[in-house]
Amino acid sequence: MKQVFLVGRYSVGKSSLFNRITKKRNLVMEEKGTTRDIIKHTYEFEGHEYQLSDSAGIENVKADTPLTVQQEMILQEMKKTGVILFVVDGTAGIVPQDLELLDFLRRHQLLKNTILVVNKWDKKHFSGEEFYELGIDEVYYTSATTGTGVYEIMEAAAKRINTGPTAQQLQSRVIALVGKPNAGKSTLMNALSGKTRSLVSEKEFTTRDPVREMIKKDGQALVLVDTAGIRSRWMHEFGTIYLSMKRATTEIKNAELILFLLDASQAIAREDQKIARMILEEKKACVIAINKKDIIVDKDGYQKLLEVRFRFLDIYPVVYISALEKEGFHEMFKALEMAYESHYRKIPTPQVNKVLHQIMADHPLPSSNLKILYATQVSSAPPTLLLFVNNKKYFTQSVMNYFKKHLTREFGLKGTPLQIRVRNRREKK
Repeated sequence: MKQVFLVGRYSVGKSSLFNRITKKRNLVMEEKGTTRDIIKHTYEFEGHEYQLSDSAGIENVKADTPLTVQQEMILQEMKKTGVILFVVDGTAGIVPQDLELLDFLRRHQLLKNTILVVNKWDKKHFSGEEFYELGIDEVYYTSATTGTGVYEIMEAAAKRINTGPTAQQLQSRVIALVGKPNAGKSTLMNALSGKTRSLVSEKEFTTRDPVREMIKKDGQALVLVDTAGIRSRWMHEFGTIYLSMKRATTEIKNAELILFLLDASQAIAREDQKIARMILEEKKACVIAINKKDIIVDKDGYQKLLEVRFRFLDIYPVVYISALEKEGFHEMFKALEMAYESHYRKIPTPQVNKVLHQIMADHPLPSSNLKILYATQVSSAPPTLLLFVNNKKYFTQSVMNYFKKHLTREFGLKGTPLQIRVRNRREKK
């Protein structure tokens, strides 16, 4: 079962938070040592079951002080958990015991699994900025008493446990080659694999079933998938061609990376734009590869044409290759690696807030009523930021696009479609 662990010094509200999440009524007292053992209970969140553990408050855990039997037991439990909720008292600010516990988590390599929960938000509207100094990637403000912010930390814990690349995914990345018929996908597949794995023909829909081949690049295993060409006029037909394209769209959904091929000898068509929209709708990491680069006379002019026809695809890098001559492959793999890293990027919460405030200072928005209270990344693949704001109505689509554009540039997220979600401060869903 997926494990979530509450930790913090005495009387910061861990037991109240435990009761709020699990809907149980365990003893809650503002007295040191009320919780002595590790209390565990399961809870359900959005169709998944988790186990939440509440520990005794941890104090006196300096590097030069031996751990007690109870502290050692808590440490071993934390090492087995998926997410640690480090709870502090927002009304008290950062106190020496919090810094001591922070150092304890750092010494035992537990910070990478830790979410900071600043409790007692209902008692005092304190400034959240001082808690970013603790250097924890995700910071949430809650009131265990009223329930404010509890949904958000349950959601963040679930996403921290359930998302991100697995060890198997990291060992073998799946790259789907997509594009119109005869864009050069099969030629590229054969060139990269060093084998004649895909039949090359000028006749459309020669490739009907996805062809898979594993290759190694700089010690990294890559699974290439050569898909059927996609033509929109066939999407409502039946028969083998229709089924081939359905399989191709399924491969797009399942792939970690998309290599979208365009043939420089062909005009950019409506089908290309529809494929591009499909990649964006599936929120995939992608690189656009222009095949037959040797026939492009005016590269700058071609690039401007791409920008006009694919205005919504400026987040993806463009590389120029020749599948037949095996040229441009180094730049292509470099771009794919950049897109993959961007897709799984985790941005520390202090950095998110600092950059957001700088963007708003450098480029004032039309509405002065718009306020971002704080922001944090809640998931990756693609990177997703959650903005807590004064009023969602001010965040129109144009404002969201504005922030996406600047944040993508500031964080170097080329190759992945950054997602932004907005929530009113006291909104639970």
